[in-house]
Amino acid sequence: GFKPEEFNRPTRELSQGWNMRIELAKILLSKPDSLLLDEPTNHLDIESIQWFENYLKSFRGSVLLISHDRKFLDSTTSRTIEIMLGKIHDYKVPYSQYKILRKERMEQQRPFSFTPRAERPAERPADRFAPRDVTAVRRPAVQTKPEIIDPDFVPSPISELKVGRRVEHNRFGPGLITEITGSFPDLKAKISFDEYGEKYIMLKYAKLRIEK
Repeated sequence: GFKPEEFNRPTRELSQGWNMRIELAKILLSKPDSLLLDEPTNHLDIESIQWFENYLKSFRGSVLLISHDRKFLDSTTSRTIEIMLGKIHDYKVPYSQYKILRKERMEQQRPFSFTPRAERPAERPADRFAPRDVTAVRRPAVQTKPEIIDPDFVPSPISELKVGRRVEHNRFGPGLITEITGSFPDLKAKISFDEYGEKYIMLKYAKLRIEK
């Protein structure tokens, strides 16, 4: 805390961390019924963050918290609300558990499973020349079902897709465009997806929507 000789010191002479402590103290001393906190741990040291975590755990009102500090979120929250492209998903769990449940939901929404070529069993050379069932050729072709797309999913025009923009893919979820190569209309984008890592996507075939 502040030393007695600092009580009359002008706040403009204090660091951002100490000014943040002053703002928090003003709010908490007013004994509010609810708290709306946007990145409250910015500029706070570890000791201050730990004290604030303990305070929020015993706080009897409601708290709406926005933070990039995952450990702080896990320690102080019991509910996570995701707002994505105009839709709200309510998870009644802390942040880390939300990430697991969200991944499961995204997997369930994928229209079909895809096995990367590297994971497919390799065909042995001898298999290429093994006798095959010629009757299979006479079997009628089975039409595959078209890919199921969320009816509310309206892809963005290619002209609006730029490096640095966050987008949502209808299968892989949200991600960040980090690189665009090629020439129109055969543009290829390198996208770092939150759940599936980096992938190269052909834009003229992709179903991408810009995050608003």
